[in-house]
Amino acid sequence: MTSYYDELKLTKSASHEDITASFRRLSLQWHPDRNPDNPKEAEKKFTAICEAFDVLSNPLYRAIFDQHGEKGLKEGVADGRGGIIKGTGKYKFGANGDSHAIFMRVFGTDNPFAELYQVSKEFFDPAYVPPRTSAVTTELLCSLEELAAGGMKLVTVEPPGFGSKEVSIEIKQGWREGSKLTMTAKDILKGEACPKALSSTEFVFIVVELKHSLFKRDGDDLIHNAKIPLVRALTGCTLNLKTLDGREVIVGVNDVISPGFTKVIAGEGMPSFEDPGQRGDLIVKYDVEFPKTVEARQRHLLKTALFLSDNLTPDQDSALKQMRTVFPFD
Repeated sequence: MTSYYDELKLTKSASHEDITASFRRLSLQWHPDRNPDNPKEAEKKFTAICEAFDVLSNPLYRAIFDQHGEKGLKEGVADGRGGIIKGTGKYKFGANGDSHAIFMRVFGTDNPFAELYQVSKEFFDPAYVPPRTSAVTTELLCSLEELAAGGMKLVTVEPPGFGSKEVSIEIKQGWREGSKLTMTAKDILKGEACPKALSSTEFVFIVVELKHSLFKRDGDDLIHNAKIPLVRALTGCTLNLKTLDGREVIVGVNDVISPGFTKVIAGEGMPSFEDPGQRGDLIVKYDVEFPKTVEARQRHLLKTALFLSDNLTPDQDSALKQMRTVFPFD
């Protein structure tokens, strides 16, 4: 398997400037528009070069790749405790834009051969500064149900000088708060003529998770905070929770529930974006509510119950049976 460094014809000691310069040279060489006679090979090579740049130009991804390789970067590294080392297994090419979006971020255009003079200056004039890419940022408001199921969502954006445009966004299962999707002006305008003023404009959609009435998200896990009265904490408790896909999960605890007690239901959390087919857990955290006051007769009954002897006298046994009849409690 070719290393990302080999793909860019670099060594591990390469600086960020070296990485960018090599990407510019090789991506132009293998750009599909420049290789009409062999488009499939060019597209494959172009994509590999863009992925290598996407990893090596990111300090976090580069550090993980240097230490754990491509497998650790994409699949994760076991931490010896049943999980994976934090930060590993998170990378997926395309999450920050496809090859052409990456190319456009660097060059400021998706057609570098339309203005050959400008491209030439970029390589031969040391003082040349490429045009800055402008960005139009839009919040992508998503419920946990949408992020769990995935699907299409219509979002309104405003390209400068074009007014409002509706864009169809594919919500990926497992996307989190802060996940980004980058599109070009051509993606937004959908066949309409793209003015030169917008050619270097990126449209960045940032996921914002909406607050949920039942669950709070922690990575791929879902947390439900359950408030229960003291009597249920001592005598058993059953919760009926509606999942994000509309099913009902019954969570029962027969043991004594102390403050801070948690119960984990494996596989009932969010789907994993990095590892399709895997899901997080549903974690129920119990908060025991104590009564503010206890009357004298309640106090007496509590003491009777908590300090009840294993060996009852006939009178005590008869009184207990009578109390169960007179004071039924479900």
